[in-house]
Amino acid sequence: MLLVAFVASVTLIVVVAEYTVLAPGRSSQIESTLVIDFGTESPSFMPGHTLNFTEAHGVWSYTVSNSSISEYIFSNVSITNDSAWSLMQASSAAMKSATGVNLTFKTVYFPEYGESQITGIQGVSDTNTLFWQYTVSGQPAAYGAQLEMLKQGDVVVWSMSPA
Repeated sequence: MLLVAFVASVTLIVVVAEYTVLAPGRSSQIESTLVIDFGTESPSFMPGHTLNFTEAHGVWSYTVSNSSISEYIFSNVSITNDSAWSLMQASSAAMKSATGVNLTFKTVYFPEYGESQITGIQGVSDTNTLFWQYTVSGQPAAYGAQLEMLKQGDVVVWSMSPA
């Protein structure tokens, strides 16, 4: 089980993604939000800017504005699995569609748990003292991202946290 904490930092770099999620066996969609906090680090794509991703008529586009923090905002991404990991994958597909650049992840697979741990996001990797963790609606995640199922209105926050 991953322990999770939100770390505030002087320089906050955040990725925000809103998703419309269709879970297996559900007849209606749910909306969740994804936030990726890079702390004092900079993502490899467009640091120091706010990117607003939108979809209209099946085409993803984005607008860019200067910002003191890096922020990616994805609105209404539809996916068919409501896990925290699926939110990450959906944001990568939306970013690739709009910019030609994927939101990238580095992972380590743990066969004893049957899933992977995220050790890097958009070029920002774990260190000896900090590693990627996440919360769901302010609570430590109970499972790894591939098994953590989301509910309507959940907010998933990834951040670099002390080891």
